[in-house]
Parts: sequence; C-alpha cells; structure tokens
Amino acid sequence: MKKFLLGLLVSVSLFGSDLDDAVVALKSGDFKKSAELFTKACNGGDTDGCNRLGILYSLDLGVKQDRFKAVELYQKACDGGNADGCFMFGDAYAYGNGVKQDNFKAVEFYTKACDGGNAAGCSNLGLAYAIGNGVKQDSFKAVELYTKACDGGNAEGCYRLGSAYFNGKHIKQDRFKAVELYQKACDGEYADGCLFLGLTYEIGKDVKQNNFKAVEFYTKACDGGNAAGCYRLGLEYAVGKHIKQDRFKAVELYQKACDGGNADGCFMFGDAYAYGNGVKQDNFKAVEFYTKACDGGNADGCLNLGFAYISGEGVKQDNFKAVELFTKACDGGNAEGCY
Repeated sequence: MKKFLLGLLVSVSLFGSDLDDAVVALKSGDFKKSAELFTKACNGGDTDGCNRLGILYSLDLGVKQDRFKAVELYQKACDGGNADGCFMFGDAYAYGNGVKQDNFKAVEFYTKACDGGNAAGCSNLGLAYAIGNGVKQDSFKAVELYTKACDGGNAEGCYRLGSAYFNGKHIKQDRFKAVELYQKACDGEYADGCLFLGLTYEIGKDVKQNNFKAVEFYTKACDGGNAAGCYRLGLEYAVGKHIKQDRFKAVELYQKACDGGNADGCFMFGDAYAYGNGVKQDNFKAVEFYTKACDGGNADGCLNLGFAYISGEGVKQDNFKAVELFTKACDGGNAEGCY
C-alpha cells in the first residue's frame, strides 16, 4: 500500500507550478519542502494538492503523522471533485484509518472514485461487490468493475479479473484469458499476478510448461513482496534443477517468506536449522520456526514440532504436547500425524 501511495505522490501533475515543484521536491527527497508546496496548492483550491498533502500526513513524510488530518484532506479533495481523494477517503473508511471503520461509507466513496476515473476505486468496489461487504453481493457487478479497473490500468484489477476467468464462477471460464490477465497484472508490478504466472508455468496446465519461466516469475513475485513467491523461489534454489543450486540463497528466501507470514517458508526455514542445510544446525531455532509454521496452518510444521516435544530436542520434553501437535497435524491433512 505504501508503494502505491508513493506512486500517487510522484505521479505527473498537470495542474500548476506549485504542485509540479512539490513533486520535484519529493523525488529529490525534500519532503518538508514538498509538504509546504502541497499545502500552498491546497490552500489555493487545488484538490490534487489536498489529496497529496493528506498522503504525506498519512505516511509521516515532511509533516508529523496525523491520520485524522489526512482524512480531513482526503475529504476536502473528494468534495472538490478529485477522484483520487475519494479513493483515499474510501480507503480510510475501509480500514478505519483516522475514521471509524465503515464498509458502507467505503463503498460510497469507492463509487465516487470509480465514477471519477480512479481505477483503483473500481477494483476495490469490485471486491466489495464480490464479497458483499458494504453492498449487496453481486459477482456479475464485481466482474464488470474489475474489467473497468483493468482497462483503466489498475494491475490489481487485472489480477482479480484474471482470477474470475480462472475460476469461471460468474463469467465463462477461460484460463488462457486468465493467464493473459495475470501477465498484465505482473507487468504492472502486482506481485500476486507474478506468483500465479510462476505456478502456471511450473504446472504447465494452461501454458506450455517452462520451469525457467516459473523461476523468472517467482523472482518477480518475491521482489514485489509476495511471500509465497519467495518460498517457491527458495525451493528452486534448494533443488538447483532450473537455477544454479544455492542452499544459502534458499535459506535466505525461506526466511524472507517466513518474515512475510508464509507458513510454508517458516517450515522450510525450521527444516534448514533442524538439518543444518545452509545454516548452522540449531534445534532451538528449528523449534522456533516449526512453531511459527504450525501456528500459520502448516501441518508438517505441527508434525515436526510434535517430534521435537517427544525427543526433547530444542524444547522441554512433553508427550502430552506432542500428542496435541500430532492431532493438529492430522487434522491439517498430514497422514503421518494420524498414526
């Protein structure tokens, strides 16, 4: 989200010298000067200046962070007909940033944003319709809005539209079209699109299998902040079949995946410590990351953590805890945990 907001801040302005000078100051890292110039633009009636000043208050750049002030500025921009301001005002309501969380209000302002040409507003409005959040659920309307978002250049909208075509739930299934849209999303630096492209090329179901392409897209996904992409890329480095084997790099990627909340990455990071693959063997560290994996829903992590409690390696021996963990592993689909 922060990357998206920074993109809004430095996008080209067509409104006047104060705003243009503020963007130049931003790009040079002079946040204080940019805040002064955005303030001047906003006070002069430039709604784009108000919106961008609000983003600075939200991100603590050039001014002391004040989310209430940010919301006030988004509202001022939106009231003045600025679609980006309406989007930011809607986002504030969606996540409860500076205002009380209110899905109905979020939908109201995402609608204004979308109607005003803000593609991200169309994408978020589409999601609201898809799940029935703040509006009556309507998957057909969601697809319509994702299409509008994607056509307007919103990469997330392309990804969501791609998922709709992939699943074929409320639109005729077309996985070739889905791949095309995931590609468009990835090209727009939406990391989830890159991940799904990587998976598609690895499996080879809807495109010709190409593991080298899979590695390429897992790399893009990981670089874009997708934790699952880091995990998949780590597996590739560990095996070394489609990229030069590098177990140290694999461990680094497992850690990055785990830090990003990916339970599979935590499991592999724990395994690396358990067996000393790419790191110094450390049972205590193994237990730490098996625990994270298990807590995150990885059944293999629960199983291995159970064995650790049986043996007392890296943790105090506790057979009752082990049984609890084997049960959790079994319930999570790990057959060995069921024995």
